[in-house]
Amino acid sequence: MIGIDFVNSVGYVPLTKTDASGNAQVAVVDLTVGAKNPVLSTLSITGAQRSIAMAYDPIHQTMLDEIETLDRQNTGVAIIDTTTKKYTGTTIIG
Repeated sequence: MIGIDFVNSVGYVPLTKTDASGNAQVAVVDLTVGAKNPVLSTLSITGAQRSIAMAYDPIHQTMLDEIETLDRQNTGVAIIDTTTKKYTGTTIIG
């Protein structure tokens, strides 16, 4: 499930392909009509096997990415700062 930051017109799209270390990846996509290079960056979500769902938190200006950990034993929430468009860390839920 993709997440959309309506304030900045940016989408956060979980990718099925992992990075070289096996971490989940999220594409940061410019949703502006006519964007010449819509993929702004690709973020590696350290310690995540895959992204499950995304939700935008407008109060904290973050994208919350529900993830499955690399060991497949836990889930967590990866936090992406929508101002800087950078992954800032993960909280393991259990």
